[in-house]
Amino acid sequence: MTMEDDAEAFKQYVPLSPVHNSLILSIDLREPTMKKCIVAFSLLMLLTGLHQPTTLLGQKKNAQSNRGTVVLNFGKSALQGDVRTINAVLTRPGYQPIRKSISTKTEQEQPVLRIEGVPVGDWTISVRGENQARVSICSGTSKLAVEPNVTSVGEISLVPATFSFSWGRERVRWKMHPGDPVLQQSEGWDSNHYYFDDPVVLKINDVFHMWYSSATNGRMSNEELFWIAYATSPDGINWTKHGAVISPGPAGSWMDMGALSPSVLYEDGVFRMWFVGAQHFQKYRNGIGYATSKDGKSWEIEQQPVMPPSESIPIAWNTCVIKKDGLLYQYVGVSNEATNYPTDVVLLTSVDGKIWSERGKVLSARKEIPWQRSGIIPGQVIYDEHRFKMFYTGLSDNTFSVGYAESTEGLNWSNTSDLPTLGLSDMPPWVTNGVGWPAVIRDQGKLKIWFSGLADRPHGYHIGYAEQAE
Repeated sequence: MTMEDDAEAFKQYVPLSPVHNSLILSIDLREPTMKKCIVAFSLLMLLTGLHQPTTLLGQKKNAQSNRGTVVLNFGKSALQGDVRTINAVLTRPGYQPIRKSISTKTEQEQPVLRIEGVPVGDWTISVRGENQARVSICSGTSKLAVEPNVTSVGEISLVPATFSFSWGRERVRWKMHPGDPVLQQSEGWDSNHYYFDDPVVLKINDVFHMWYSSATNGRMSNEELFWIAYATSPDGINWTKHGAVISPGPAGSWMDMGALSPSVLYEDGVFRMWFVGAQHFQKYRNGIGYATSKDGKSWEIEQQPVMPPSESIPIAWNTCVIKKDGLLYQYVGVSNEATNYPTDVVLLTSVDGKIWSERGKVLSARKEIPWQRSGIIPGQVIYDEHRFKMFYTGLSDNTFSVGYAESTEGLNWSNTSDLPTLGLSDMPPWVTNGVGWPAVIRDQGKLKIWFSGLADRPHGYHIGYAEQAE
């Protein structure tokens, strides 16, 4: 063992001393013989009491007998589902921190973190669980007394992180608008509508444009009809309605019960919309349609869907289209029956927006996660901070929340947390029974989100607003 090794061992296992840290050794290098240099150096060390061969050996032997082992057990059921790495740090005043990490990708039923050679005494243990994106999603802290030549077993309760999710660089929290909802039914053609959802928002020349689904409730009237409506706003909060812009088509047509779930892009002075066509009650989702407009109100609709039902996409739910580097990406929620929620999101790509090529499933519902065990519906995909970001609706029996996933290329997606980014606990002062169908943009340096909430008074779906908290 070298002198450097001795020093490192001394530094790690012996409390730091201000006297030792300030010691200055001086050796006269002009001495003609190496022997005298060694003698001078040994005398200096002897006088300071800091280093002697026999003393150091005694310290090392004593240190070995005054250490213990720490074992931390984690039951997989107690960990957040997305935890891939467990990081532990032991700290104690006057000692160097002791760190250890393990992966949860193991065949063991119970991950075990073992740290040997820990000096005796009282230590603080801090543990955090990270997902595949290296984002901390749960953590815990505990105290542990280490005894000589004894294995001390620690127990720590890991709790979810207090933030909604992380972008990898920053934690994002949402600030609810106190006047929610910002858009709802009123006197006129939509007064008896039950649904206000599927919003998509664009900001063009300081004006916010919103297209959204407005529909009756088939369970109440046995006649469920869908319209795509349009509204504008100077601030994203106070909206002026312009009524329905796409209505149900002729009887027997592929959209004779209407249109829903709009996705809109604005290019070269033209609005381009993709939407889901509705046909036949309880069996109504019938492919993706396409339309264009110069003012956002009057639309020219393709006679037939540009993406009709197929064997791989028998029933299309919400759709979202984004353009990146000249290529259009369309994300569609897919199910096999109209009465079943979609459990998968499928990607299609196109150059012109009319001819689409399927790229397969890119995201699926994680049924082990309570808030999305019934299915997922794609809401909004944006390209922001050099990556694709997807905001989607997670469904759980009679309630729903907004989830978040991200991707570097738009094909391989990963969730950053087991927690929704927007849930019922985030909604006050607006009280709802669910929150979903998000529309997200970045404006003036912050993310802004519009979403549909199911409220009791008045009963139905209305559109609320929140923005990234500073």
